[in-house]
Amino acid sequence: MSHEKSVALVAVSFAALAYYGIRTLNKTMESLTETNQTLAEVRKDTRELSEEAKRILHTAGDISQDVKGKIRKVEPIVDTVQDVGEILHNMTSTVKEIAAAAFHGTGKGQARSGGKEVWRKHKVLSQPKQTVITIPSSTYSARTIADLRVGRP
Repeated sequence: MSHEKSVALVAVSFAALAYYGIRTLNKTMESLTETNQTLAEVRKDTRELSEEAKRILHTAGDISQDVKGKIRKVEPIVDTVQDVGEILHNMTSTVKEIAAAAFHGTGKGQARSGGKEVWRKHKVLSQPKQTVITIPSSTYSARTIADLRVGRP
């Protein structure tokens, strides 16, 4: 009987091993099924993100073109402001020269005439870059601006 008991014990052990092996394989199949579903969702999300990234890049390109166009439109205005700044700088320099000559008395290149407070310039001021600027006539007359350019007080 010991041989029969051994065979019975081996059969019971094999059945238990087969039972737990089948349970483990079922759990493994369930895990693989869940993994497969997760991968399918990841692929779907990746496609959606890829399409959205393409739309964003397209929109960014449109925005870039729009900004470039607006910069091209504003560029002449900036150039004009720079030119006006240079004109004002030149006018300010001329006024400073005139004021310096008037306050410093007889200086280099100047002479007094007949005891009067009239100054004559012997030195011609350098001409600033010629630029046309429109100033409302109610503020300055053309003669006033011409006097400033020539250096007349």
